[in-house]
Amino acid sequence: MANKIYSYQNFDFDVNNGALDVLLWSIYAGIVIGVLASLIYRVSTHSFVSAVIKAGALDEQNAVTLDSLDFRGKWYIKRQLRAGNSFSRLFVCTNADTFPKKQRSAFGRFFLGNEDISVIPFETAKFYLPEERRIAAELRFTEEKAPVRTFVLCAAILAVVIAAATVFVPELLQMLDNLMTELTPRSKFI
Repeated sequence: MANKIYSYQNFDFDVNNGALDVLLWSIYAGIVIGVLASLIYRVSTHSFVSAVIKAGALDEQNAVTLDSLDFRGKWYIKRQLRAGNSFSRLFVCTNADTFPKKQRSAFGRFFLGNEDISVIPFETAKFYLPEERRIAAELRFTEEKAPVRTFVLCAAILAVVIAAATVFVPELLQMLDNLMTELTPRSKFI
């Protein structure tokens, strides 16, 4: 918090009590968590896509189970394959018709429809990446060379920006308040 006391005539906002600092650092925390989640997604998905391609699981005859592959973030990939998102639509499960069905909750039926959903037993489920989707998957899920360095660099740069904003935003608000005070209906500037 700055040593200067700010008083605005046209704003009902007090930056002297630290509310602005809390707001800016909360934004920082949200962005850093988002960057971390994005890096986990990129590292895990690339690792899985490259493991499937390396195993040669590009058609139904060569489909593999998740346990037979060596990749990072198995817990995350299981969640992504279960979710029904764009990542899970890239891969085909060869034995999906043998999985038990589970009825959706009332909340799910209201928003997603009445059809039953499959419960995926990942111990026996065999997946493959069709050849026509392979190039798209390789281009979309590229390798993150140094995820830790990327995270630390992003967090450090953003911390500097937020620290500067805690100093400059009250000053900018003061300048805007002064301008609004000078610009009255009788002002010569309008």
